[in-house]
Amino acid sequence: MQTKTDELADGRADFFEAGRTYRRRRWLFQCLAVAPEPFRGERRAVGFLYRPGEIATATAFDDDAWDCDGWEQLTAEGSDRR
Repeated sequence: MQTKTDELADGRADFFEAGRTYRRRRWLFQCLAVAPEPFRGERRAVGFLYRPGEIATATAFDDDAWDCDGWEQLTAEGSDRR
């Protein structure tokens, strides 16, 4: 049985993964951790959202952000902020 944290059959992950950086258009998201939110237990990706050369903002994304926003993975080990 496949769980929400398993990879899909084609090798793509079904959610953000800690230690990886993702791009959506001109935005970057550096995922630091994935954890359940304390009240309903829904998973959240916690990290920094930024555009290159600008100040990062701490944020969290849920499954809807992953499903609808078109994030693509850039690196396997995070990103150097340029």
